[in-house]
Amino acid sequence: MTDTWLPFCIKRPGPLNKRGYDGIPTRTLAEVEGEVKHSMEGYMAGAEGRLMAPLTSDPYTQASWHISVPKLGPPVQYYPLEATCWHAGLPGDRRFDTSLVGNLTLIGEEHEDAPTNVLNADQIHWSSEISKAVRSLCPRVAAKPPALGVNLWEHRMLSATSCPSGLIPWPTILAALKEEEMTQAEFNKMFLEAAKSLKYPARDDAGKETSGGHTAAQWAEAAHLARKEIIAHAASLHAGGAVDIEAIVAEIQRRLAD
Repeated sequence: MTDTWLPFCIKRPGPLNKRGYDGIPTRTLAEVEGEVKHSMEGYMAGAEGRLMAPLTSDPYTQASWHISVPKLGPPVQYYPLEATCWHAGLPGDRRFDTSLVGNLTLIGEEHEDAPTNVLNADQIHWSSEISKAVRSLCPRVAAKPPALGVNLWEHRMLSATSCPSGLIPWPTILAALKEEEMTQAEFNKMFLEAAKSLKYPARDDAGKETSGGHTAAQWAEAAHLARKEIIAHAASLHAGGAVDIEAIVAEIQRRLAD
């Protein structure tokens, strides 16, 4: 099975024996249903130390997650997105509505919060980029608009914890994700508005810019007209008529002058 590592993350593989939950070590990207954004409740060094510590019967050593977002630098990825990690509840918790579903179907992301309990601009950027990548790779996630409790989660929604303690600026992240959700109709509208305002300079025969000029929309209309006129005159020629090129040029110039 393919292992997916995000290209903008530092790859730092975690212990293999911490990959798996309830005897299920992996899943496909098609089975991923979203993300859980956590707070470390401390510093990056401490969180990584916990993750890399040998696995024992101590629950402290049993936690694992896919990606960390530090205060400084790009994210660090420890497990491929297909890996099942222990991040949304205690190992062995089989509550289908929360922890079991969270560990088996969601990607775990820890955010360094110490000492301010506030994400900086870089962390917000990288957290948003992770979510964009997950949406592009996981069809179940992309099937629905980004929303809390649908394909984006906080740890407290899945287990009895305060994590992430108000750390995640959801309005900012959701706004960044929804920019990626532009429909074709919205794009067409934006493009037409831009075409109406973007103006190309007019030039004389010597190539010198003049005071005239037309928008991209006007040029597009003129090109469309030219195509229609040429096709019509070509048909006329085929039928025995003559193509009047000067008339076509004159009509295009008149349309542009309107």
